[in-house]
Amino acid sequence: MKKQTVSMLVAALVCAVARAAGADGQTHLYWGDLHLHTNYSIDAYATGNLGVTPEMAYRFARGIPIDNPNLGTKIQMRRPLDFLAVTDHAEMLGMEILLKDKDPRVLATEWGRKMLALRQDPRSGGVMRAQNNAKCAERKEMLQQLASPVIRQATWESEIAAAEKNYVPGTFTTLIGWEWTAMPDGGKNLHRCVISDADGEAARAFVPFSNYESIRPEDLWRFLKQTKARTGIDFLAIPHNSNLSGGLMFDMVDSDGHPLSDRYVREEALFREASAMGLAEGDYVIRRRLVQKMLYLLDDTATESFAPNDAALLGYLHAHEDRYREAPTITFTQVFLEDAIVRPEGGERAAERLKRELEAHHVGFDRAPRYGDRPPYLQNYIRRTAAFVENQLGANFASHVTALQPSDHWQGPIRSNYGYHLVLVRQREAARLPELAQIRQEVSDDLLRDVVAAYREKAIKDLITRYRVQKTDVAIAAAAPVAGAAPVARSR
Repeated sequence: MKKQTVSMLVAALVCAVARAAGADGQTHLYWGDLHLHTNYSIDAYATGNLGVTPEMAYRFARGIPIDNPNLGTKIQMRRPLDFLAVTDHAEMLGMEILLKDKDPRVLATEWGRKMLALRQDPRSGGVMRAQNNAKCAERKEMLQQLASPVIRQATWESEIAAAEKNYVPGTFTTLIGWEWTAMPDGGKNLHRCVISDADGEAARAFVPFSNYESIRPEDLWRFLKQTKARTGIDFLAIPHNSNLSGGLMFDMVDSDGHPLSDRYVREEALFREASAMGLAEGDYVIRRRLVQKMLYLLDDTATESFAPNDAALLGYLHAHEDRYREAPTITFTQVFLEDAIVRPEGGERAAERLKRELEAHHVGFDRAPRYGDRPPYLQNYIRRTAAFVENQLGANFASHVTALQPSDHWQGPIRSNYGYHLVLVRQREAARLPELAQIRQEVSDDLLRDVVAAYREKAIKDLITRYRVQKTDVAIAAAAPVAGAAPVARSR
């Protein structure tokens, strides 16, 4: 099943943020990262990322603490992301990890054994330098052995599995993708980050297109088009580090040197000839496009004179208070006991015992992470709504924790979908209506939307008055069946 992310990704390219319409008809802002390397990328591994895997990257983005092997400590995002695309290089994907683990499929090849020996020599430069230095016949032999379909599918499967494991619908979206690393003309950068809306099942139907297949962007686009036709997957190829392309990403010719303007000339000639022949007449698609352009013109006209003052914005705010009123929030930390860990006394009794220990040692917010098991999501919930808490830890936990009052004492245990939680509630904030200064842009945008809608409706009604509308009742006779014709299946 495809993930519903295409509109979000398009907006990410245009606005640098992902925006999607919610069920309430409003626009919501989402934060994420569309390009991240892990130790499955040979350049990331060569520059020191020896231990952060795709799985760890997704967990970190979700706000789950991870043990950073480079820093030797546990780290956690203060505010989780809403989406992440791990886009490791398709070339030699995961090869350093396969060599570290002495994967038998790799060591069965001559080049696999050679790479392992180079990897163990600190002066060699490892896999990355060996790949870059291999030329012509030697490079062809290397790729036949180390970039075989079996090996590439294995490491691609690891990327897919990490994305699928961390996909939490409605809370955190994992986007399966990769980086195509073409560098023609002596190292000019034509890299593209390829993002898809595929789920695991669909992503297993292909392996990432790499510069082993081609360094021509047109060939990458052809692969994406063919894969979409075969699987239904939508792709976005995002230019990466175009400032290092030596101008190639902005060239006015294609990879074969043909001017891009040639295509425009061809289309213009065909368009003018089709117009002269009257081919647009009676074409419903063209009709809809012209209607759409008229609506755009009306909207632009309404927007040109839009300049509301504070009084207008304040009046709109108070007329729509329910839209802007912020829900009550709660701030708490927790100590968690995971169900999956078997305890002789049982989870609830273990939590009660741990609660007495926390109280005896006067454990506060700062020392809470030292106790219990790793929480499934956040350690601290700072000014979070009941809906947010419920989305992560379930309705039972949310209803109980939001009923608690702030206290210097630990409360609970409270049951969640994952285990037992002891909580230290620091603050509760009632629902409130923000001041206009805090949400001015949001109020202005909403007012503009209503003004445009009203102007559009009035303009269309005025336009209709310029025409005489005549309605005619049309009787539709049932068609007699054609002898010998097969019955037509009715879609549901």
